[in-house]
Amino acid sequence: MEPYRKAGPAVILFRHDVNKPMNQKYRFSDEKLREIESSDVAYAVYQVVDKRVVTLALSGGFIEMFEVPKEKLYAIMDKDMFINVHPDDLARCQNDAYYFAIHPEETYSTSYRIKLSKDDYYVILRSQGKHKTMEDGTDVCIVWYTKSAVSADEINLRANVQEKREIDLLRKENSLIKKTYYDVLTGLPNMIHFLQLADTALMDAEKEGRSFTMMAFDLIGMKYFNSKYGLDEGDRLLYAFADILRHHFGNESSSRFGEDHFYAFTTEENVEDDLNNVFTELKSANDGKNLPVKVGIYKYSKHDLPISTICDRAKMASDHDNQAYVSKFVYFNEEMRIAVNKRDYVLQHLDQALEEKWIQVYYQPIMRAVTGLICNEEALARWIDPKLGMISPGDFIPIIEEAKLLYKLDLYVIDQVLEYIKKYRDGSVIHVVPVSVNISRYDFVYCDMVSEILKRVEKSGVSPRYLVIEITESVMEMDLRFILEQINRLQKNGFKVWMDDFGSGYSSLNVLKNFDFDLIKLDMKFMRDFGKNVKNEGIVRKIIEMAEQLGVDTLAEGVETEEQLEFLKDIGCDKVQGFLYSAPNPLDEIIKRNKLGIGLHRENIDEAEFYDLIGQASLMDAEINGDAGMLVSETFAGIGIGILEYDGAETYRLMRANTAYKEYVSALYEREIKVTDSMSYSKLDRDRIYEKSVKRCLKSGNWETAYDIAFTNEYKLHTNTRIFAQDKVTGAYALLVVITSEKRIEAVENYEYAVPPVQDLDLQTERAMLERSNVMDNAIIRIAKHLNTFEDYNVSMNHVLMELSNVISPDRICIFEKVENRVTNSFEWCRKGIMSQKEFIGELEYEKYFKVWVDMSEEGRAVIIDNIAQLKLAARDVYYQLRWMGVKRIIMAPVYSKDEIIGFIGAENYRLDEAEDTEFILSSVSVFLSFRIANSTLVHRLVYMADHDSLTSAHNRNAMIKKEAEFSAGEGSVGIVFIDINGLKETNDNFGHDEGDMLIIRAAKLISKHFGIEHLYRAGGDEFVVMMPDVDRYQFERKQYQFLQDLNSNDKINMASGFVWIPDRKNISEGIKEADRLMYEDKAKYYMTHDRRHKTS
Repeated sequence: MEPYRKAGPAVILFRHDVNKPMNQKYRFSDEKLREIESSDVAYAVYQVVDKRVVTLALSGGFIEMFEVPKEKLYAIMDKDMFINVHPDDLARCQNDAYYFAIHPEETYSTSYRIKLSKDDYYVILRSQGKHKTMEDGTDVCIVWYTKSAVSADEINLRANVQEKREIDLLRKENSLIKKTYYDVLTGLPNMIHFLQLADTALMDAEKEGRSFTMMAFDLIGMKYFNSKYGLDEGDRLLYAFADILRHHFGNESSSRFGEDHFYAFTTEENVEDDLNNVFTELKSANDGKNLPVKVGIYKYSKHDLPISTICDRAKMASDHDNQAYVSKFVYFNEEMRIAVNKRDYVLQHLDQALEEKWIQVYYQPIMRAVTGLICNEEALARWIDPKLGMISPGDFIPIIEEAKLLYKLDLYVIDQVLEYIKKYRDGSVIHVVPVSVNISRYDFVYCDMVSEILKRVEKSGVSPRYLVIEITESVMEMDLRFILEQINRLQKNGFKVWMDDFGSGYSSLNVLKNFDFDLIKLDMKFMRDFGKNVKNEGIVRKIIEMAEQLGVDTLAEGVETEEQLEFLKDIGCDKVQGFLYSAPNPLDEIIKRNKLGIGLHRENIDEAEFYDLIGQASLMDAEINGDAGMLVSETFAGIGIGILEYDGAETYRLMRANTAYKEYVSALYEREIKVTDSMSYSKLDRDRIYEKSVKRCLKSGNWETAYDIAFTNEYKLHTNTRIFAQDKVTGAYALLVVITSEKRIEAVENYEYAVPPVQDLDLQTERAMLERSNVMDNAIIRIAKHLNTFEDYNVSMNHVLMELSNVISPDRICIFEKVENRVTNSFEWCRKGIMSQKEFIGELEYEKYFKVWVDMSEEGRAVIIDNIAQLKLAARDVYYQLRWMGVKRIIMAPVYSKDEIIGFIGAENYRLDEAEDTEFILSSVSVFLSFRIANSTLVHRLVYMADHDSLTSAHNRNAMIKKEAEFSAGEGSVGIVFIDINGLKETNDNFGHDEGDMLIIRAAKLISKHFGIEHLYRAGGDEFVVMMPDVDRYQFERKQYQFLQDLNSNDKINMASGFVWIPDRKNISEGIKEADRLMYEDKAKYYMTHDRRHKTS
């Protein structure tokens, strides 16, 4: 429900006379005042005194129009002149008025909606004004008013399109005003205007000996409120709260600084009574959907504080207690004053501290859980002040962040870290590991942080792999699309991006859903609460498991005990950090310890990928690791899974394992086996069955099975083993081992091992390969025949898939067709039990999701990806799309027609032991597919061209006519926009048609950005139509506002537009005509100031 406002008088105009002394109000003679108040013409006279608007005189016609007693109307005008204007028009009217008032050469003419005192509806009020200089030089404003008795509902119907158009035009014009003074949402003065008003009121209070109190208001839990109810409901709450402040303190004494931060001042003594009334009214505001508010109060006592400092102190008081979820007020006190002094010192000396290096970078090691080696360091700022000594980061960082200056510190730290890496990266003094630096969310707002990082890294010559970017979870409060772009920019340039303080906010799961971080860093509170609550350990375990499933590394900070460390290693946490290993230290101290041989040992950075892969492996579901195939069960509940580091001889080191696996090996060795413990199977593995399977595994690269491994006198085990990774430095292997079953030994003397002699195995393998080759060749011949008949295209393609499924055994086989810049999953075969992805995938962008296969293909052959983690850095979008689809490994072959890509054929989650066969048959079949797909693509193109504009990719007029007919037969609302490019002919005449085409393309992109390409139709040369079905009026008007804002800030294009929203789409034809008419009115206005004979800018 729209928060309509209480009745009252109209918007006013004013202008402060800067040449006259302040506080001098012009006074009409009694006779002149009676003359004005007896006039039947509705007008009013205003003046600015001390930057506030005062009413000098109201005519009888004006008083009659509002039907409010004269004395009461004068009082209302002096307290709140805007209380009756429609919320959507309020800020525009205030800004129009103020802009006019400070430009005496301007005249004033505007229209807006207003609700009069006894009416239940809004009317259109037209206002016209001019300045007049009185006999003593005082400048006043005279404004005349006329109203049109039209209800709010009628305003939006075609019966009153003139009035509606006038409002729309004024909204658009408003965006051209150079400076605004009122908040668009609430109509309260904005920060700059409020500070001017408050400063004047403070001076008056000092002169008159009155008190002056500043209040800062923060709604508690606004972020959660928006998440629960939506941004629109959040805006309604902000507006309702603004109304409450307006009622108690007056419009010109209240302000919204931004978000949910409000301020108000008063010269009255009973501020606590007013605030208690504010709390009471807030409980019932916005139809009961509301929040408590915390208020900070600063009572002015000194005479030398600027108004901005007074506001800051009120804000500090409001922020003093952030834990309570009740409405309350807090006075600024001595404790806060000390904090203010500290704040002032930090801000005043920040630049000096950076220049003179009072701020030093300390480094805290981050340890690899499975090796106990330093794998990363975190760079932390420490302020060592020559006067105050060590200033805690907990003191100075929040101050700098609140002042929006943290980007200076963060860039300084990055510079120091790059200097350290550059100096020592040759390894002669110390092995340099990647260093993580913390980036505030505000850094992205107050500078182009990504560009700054790239510039510094390039200048230093340091590889991006040495620098890790940590971003706090608070980025969720920022614009999602913007922060995603920044993270993608970093990752595409080779930086790893970590999420710091994961679990510190309510939005943690949204973080994993919306962002592709390389690592999540568990908030320190999890380790702080370790052992105090059994639920805490359960939560940490589940976070690690969830991250493992998503392929995201994990780091726990705040580790201080061996018990915590063993728990984290047991559940598979990749990295740990804390005082158990070391506190943060300056670089000189670290170098000194390293030279003395007493420092912690460091990881070779070239081994990092090896250990990262081990950390990312799943110990719950081997399929997540991109292998298993037919040799390993689909689920692994209760089965032991472990990862062993194997040196190629007889020694195995346990790197990771689930509980079941550790129980098995502990029972075998009759002692507790922990992660990083070394083992030898030579004594336990009778007849070396497991050793032989490992040797075969190293040779084949595939899964190898060992049957009936007699590890004890009572049990035999069956295992599957494959190479998971290899250390490029040491040559060691990481083996993924799955214990698939066990059985009791009946009699020791009857041991029979299922692994055949090597000689027999080789003969069987050779025979099987020959038979397999014949099967493959015959399948290719049958497929070629299917594709070279006159069989129906769809039938033929499905036959191809069935033939392929008879000779290879992936989860899914897909044939994709490329049309223009899109790729469609046209045909699909799925193994039994595998869900189809066809309807979920639909169309995908070629450049974003498929070009990578062409780039990786050698001579047109299929590309084999045996673990999609290989794509994480090179093709992140492809990696996350495949992961979302459940793809662990894939073979993809491009299909060419001459030199043009026309499609792809792929096999997902193929069997590793069929990798070569799958690659061979897909590469072969892609050649035969070429002719059939080329013909189909031609048909697709013809169909596409029939309904799409070739220049802009928008729908064409033919599609528009069909969609209009479809809408007219349906139900629901529709928003319509008719748009025409201004100056296209002039552009063509002056710069050529190529430039004209670029203008059309830019226009289509801008419109699509706000309304979606799927709703855009090119109706003619320079005309576009948008038809948005099932959009409510508020959403449509919001899109309209955002589009016009974007358009007016674009200096490369100018468009005329008409907007119409109709509740019943059956009337769409009339709506299009009306939008067209409104567009031509807008265009006529454009050409009033732009001669058609001259080129446009």
